[in-house]
Amino acid sequence: MIIVNFTGGAKKWFNQPELTVEKNNLSIQELLEYLIEIKPKDSRSFDDKNLLVAVNGIDSSALSGFQTKLKQNDVVNIIPVIHGGSQQRIKFKISNQNIELFEFRKNKNLQKNFLDDLRTEFP
Repeated sequence: MIIVNFTGGAKKWFNQPELTVEKNNLSIQELLEYLIEIKPKDSRSFDDKNLLVAVNGIDSSALSGFQTKLKQNDVVNIIPVIHGGSQQRIKFKISNQNIELFEFRKNKNLQKNFLDDLRTEFP
């Protein structure tokens, strides 16, 4: 059994904050594929490319990424990279790098490939 906690907009994929998966020995990638397979058809689309995933509180990127093998009773937190925020800009520095957080508002004129275009333009 693996416990999956959904954070932010991810809760809307299954209309609940938590789901128990009765499978073991899955990788994170296999878990995401399974979740896409069982997701209710009438719920929001599931973007498995823009997620932060933590296993037992540890970011999967500090483990083996999406190839990390999950064990019985692991707790997996799924956090969409894009989620709501404040209307104010927040500025700070980390290791001499300027960081700025700001809000995006929904624009009905954006194309479906908006994120892919941004990734291409700003690798």
